[in-house]
Amino acid sequence: MLSCPMCRKPLPGTPSRCYACRGDLSALRHLRALADHHFNDAVRAARTQRWDQAAELLAVALVLNPADEEARGLLRKVHLHQKRVRKGARNRTFRR
Repeated sequence: MLSCPMCRKPLPGTPSRCYACRGDLSALRHLRALADHHFNDAVRAARTQRWDQAAELLAVALVLNPADEEARGLLRKVHLHQKRVRKGARNRTFRR
């Protein structure tokens, strides 16, 4: 759950102003929207097996929103696919 950076009160959703202290949360809302945008782009990249691009987009999403467990879980899956692709590439180079 999101908390107000000024008064630390928990906030449901991402309001434009804190319900407790009335602090402006527009910058925080923008960061969350940007994180969501990067996450959605990463999902599209993963669906088309562009693993490196997906990993990069998810890393950015997690910098913008470190609490995003969905992005963290998808990044773990992307890393597994990256390892499989690299392992497959190594196996092909040693075959005759």
